[in-house]
Amino acid sequence: MNHVKKLLCKILKAVLILILLFFCFYKFLLSDFNPMFNDDVFKSVKKELVKSRKEKLNNLIELYTETHDINSIKSSPFRNDIRFGLCPSLDLVRYFGYNFKANIKLPFVKLIYALKIEKEFTNEECLKTLFLNCDYLNNNIGIRNASKYYFKKNYDSLNEKEILTLIVMFENPRLYDPIRRPEKVKSKVALFEKIIKKQ
Repeated sequence: MNHVKKLLCKILKAVLILILLFFCFYKFLLSDFNPMFNDDVFKSVKKELVKSRKEKLNNLIELYTETHDINSIKSSPFRNDIRFGLCPSLDLVRYFGYNFKANIKLPFVKLIYALKIEKEFTNEECLKTLFLNCDYLNNNIGIRNASKYYFKKNYDSLNEKEILTLIVMFENPRLYDPIRRPEKVKSKVALFEKIIKKQ
């Protein structure tokens, strides 16, 4: 009986040490001491995130969050198949920078970058950065250029339907091109309007 108690005590100590080591390792992974975050591409993503804080896109973000179910990377950390637009921090890792410079296929690496972004920035800031850097086709990078090209207006003058059109395009600019596929875009915008009315 005494041997069993000693064995259980040793197991408990080992488990506690492992938990402590895991906690320390996790803290290190998300700290500024991790050399992963000295990467030039990651620094440029952070720079864009900081710039996005000055941008006034509240109505856009509000409409987007009303029509999309936004999640944290923490809610489904090991899923690599999360659709674009549902986890802004992961979208930044996939879309803005990493897929262009180095296609990171390891889910664990994407997860670390996304967790670091979420530690320092909000989902709203991530979304703003994505909208400001999205390729809206026809040499239109960012929602401000897209609003001038597709609606001949500054972004601040857009009405709700026009903003929803740009949100639809954001999901997949080639599929929802208002010039080539106007009916498809109108149909999706109408769907989003119904979702907003229900709320």
